[in-house]
Amino acid sequence: MLQYIALRNNGKPWKNDDFYNSKIPTNDEHTDHILSKREEKFITAFLMNVYTFGTSSLTPKQMKALQQGYKTMDDFKRIQLSKATETIGDAICQICKEHPFLTTDKLNGRLGAGLKAFYKNHDSDLSKVEQVLNAINKTNWEKYFIAAKGHSMEAKAYEEAFNSVLADLKQ
Repeated sequence: MLQYIALRNNGKPWKNDDFYNSKIPTNDEHTDHILSKREEKFITAFLMNVYTFGTSSLTPKQMKALQQGYKTMDDFKRIQLSKATETIGDAICQICKEHPFLTTDKLNGRLGAGLKAFYKNHDSDLSKVEQVLNAINKTNWEKYFIAAKGHSMEAKAYEEAFNSVLADLKQ
């Protein structure tokens, strides 16, 4: 708490990124691990989805409350972070980091939410997620992951795009 107060007393209002970049610990090894992945240039909204496969998503408001010290993970009963969720998140981040086409600017919160929904709707099968991520290239990105003019890709649209890539792989 004292670390938070000392950092916060700089006169400017803090945004979520200010909290994430402050390196204030959350006193939970799993959420601290999620925040440490920002050093690899991943967007926090993406990380909060891929590190919560199989459980409820962690929100910026919750992360901020953990960093400020007035909440603990026990206060968020529906979020069940574990070594297993951390291993899944690490695997996905590793694939994305090594992928020649999936640059970190493409890995936003909506894509993460779509990937999480894809995982859930495919019997929590990580191998399907890995297959689909590895199959993404410029051609199918432009075919499935680019929204029509005047629209943006939402989580559901990303999930449908992942399903389309999987269908292509089955052919």
